[in-house]
Amino acid sequence: MSQALGRWALAFAVASASFCAMAADATPWPTKPVRILVGFPPGNSTDISARLMASDLEKATGQPFVVENRPGAGGTIAIDLAARSGKEGETVLFTSTGPFAIGPHIYKELKSKPLSDFAPVAMVGRAPLLLVVAADSPYKTLADVVEAGRDPKTPLNYASIGNGTTNHLAMELFKNRTDTHYSHVPYKGSGPALTDLIGGRVQLMFDSPAPLLPLIRDGKLRVLATGGAESYKETPEAPTIAATYPGFEVGTWTMFAFPAGTPDAIVQKMNAAVMPLLSNPALAEKSRTAGIELFEPQTAAQAGERYAQDFKRWGEAVKSANLDIN
Repeated sequence: MSQALGRWALAFAVASASFCAMAADATPWPTKPVRILVGFPPGNSTDISARLMASDLEKATGQPFVVENRPGAGGTIAIDLAARSGKEGETVLFTSTGPFAIGPHIYKELKSKPLSDFAPVAMVGRAPLLLVVAADSPYKTLADVVEAGRDPKTPLNYASIGNGTTNHLAMELFKNRTDTHYSHVPYKGSGPALTDLIGGRVQLMFDSPAPLLPLIRDGKLRVLATGGAESYKETPEAPTIAATYPGFEVGTWTMFAFPAGTPDAIVQKMNAAVMPLLSNPALAEKSRTAGIELFEPQTAAQAGERYAQDFKRWGEAVKSANLDIN
């Protein structure tokens, strides 16, 4: 009897999976252009990755994927807008660590709750944050900038691409861990921030590799350290911060997510469209040149699990650092 029940349960599971697959296949998507909401200005690493994906998604699905930049409030404006969008798969959020996994632990007045208001589709790219100074800066090493940050006679300013962004919060965590002080100067994007960093109006900055690598290669910036757990292959000369301060790790990832309530069939179809791109050598090379490493292919459920883990990890980090920027 138990064996018969076991065979019946197995048959039921297989039939259910087949039915779900058939239901997904029967759901037409996309039938219209898809809007990709990005919470940062053009040229930001999240924007670069979104545009690379948009081009290949259009080729894969036959429908345009149009990037729409809605910068502001550390990337959370786009999140709130996406959360209020329709659930027919015509708007998808392309977001990153700062606004999606860190910001909710800091901003008390957010209109949306990313952990519950979205259905993750896929993790796309990842990169460490790099700690950089101008090439002519007197600070040659990580130890130099830590020593200066502990000296009240040496006021230093650091740039970010806006309040609540990943590089802002990374520096606040760095200050907490190293017992240093630097004054925050927020900018509207990496472009103006890096212009002032090179010009000496601010002295240091964390940022993702995409906007930094061309300036590093041109000899305009110096990398003091990487926030990754391991040496970054594009800047092998730069030590990890974790080598001096064990456990310190700051980086960023990007992901697609639909508003919660979007039919699972659409979520699965979007995931199925993204997965082959993550294994595409041409896209991988374009991404690598921009300082972005593609994730390995994963299911939507696995993307959701990774996001939930990072949401929890950053929440604990924010709490331990006693960060509050409201």
